[in-house]
Amino acid sequence: MKLISVIVPVYNTEKYIEKCVMSILNQTYKNLEIILIDDGSTDNSPQICDSLAEKDNRIAVIHQPNGGVSSARNIGLDNTHGDYITFVDSDDYIAPNMIEFLSENIGDTNIAMCGYTSVDENGNLSPQENVTVTDGIISTDTFWNYFYTDTRIYYVTLWAKLYKSHLWNTVRFPLNTLHEDEFAVHQIISQCSKIAVSKKPLYFYLQREGSIMHTQFKTENLNAAEGMLDRCQFFFNKKEYTLAEKALSMAMYSIIKGYGILGENDKIKELYKQFRLMYRKLVFKNTSMKFKYKCGIFALNKQIFIKLKK
Repeated sequence: MKLISVIVPVYNTEKYIEKCVMSILNQTYKNLEIILIDDGSTDNSPQICDSLAEKDNRIAVIHQPNGGVSSARNIGLDNTHGDYITFVDSDDYIAPNMIEFLSENIGDTNIAMCGYTSVDENGNLSPQENVTVTDGIISTDTFWNYFYTDTRIYYVTLWAKLYKSHLWNTVRFPLNTLHEDEFAVHQIISQCSKIAVSKKPLYFYLQREGSIMHTQFKTENLNAAEGMLDRCQFFFNKKEYTLAEKALSMAMYSIIKGYGILGENDKIKELYKQFRLMYRKLVFKNTSMKFKYKCGIFALNKQIFIKLKK
């Protein structure tokens, strides 16, 4: 039975961490290494983690000064020993058979994915948004087709996936960054030839007030656009211009969203400059007329594009 490493970054989740960890300990798949990274929590999370580790030797706890979720995940990756890796957020929990299900599905692919269910703090469940991919084995080309046309959260998030550990050998998350998964997904998927997908909802994603994903939009949320621009450059360097085009189009809409909420600020100006530079690189490649027209207007003048879009 292969060793599977479960990485759990922890920050001020004393209300949820025990339920999260117990859902991992109670997996039908038993050969687990559970790495809890306490990221400088100021509540009782560190003590809860230590108490859980005393009861089960599969748990290792690492305490570090607060460095953000990217730093915590990087520390987790640096300390894994498993043949496979999965991520669980400390306010979420997983079905008892999730890891076994993914381990059986992964076969000779590099990643196995499953579905998720949203849950609120009162325990009310909401089915995942409509995911249209058919259960089975897909190519990376098919993955990217769905990534840009289907429910994105299913594809871009780190959790609800089992990875062969070698995929992370040279991939780490940028520090002090929100939406860090936007920076990682293309680096990981580009190493794969086949991916096992299933819509079976085995991951429970907590929607709670005060979490990173549910606070008011602020400048830091523009990190998502940075990740998309990084993806565009990544595919441009690999001469995969269609994927670079799609990444740049997505970055454009992310910048527009930020501009609409925050107005003009230094971060918007910086991202807009990067967008224009990438557009000038791509426009002379084999890109679509729709891309040349749509992104060309935005590159020329974002205010005109937004007015036309309305």
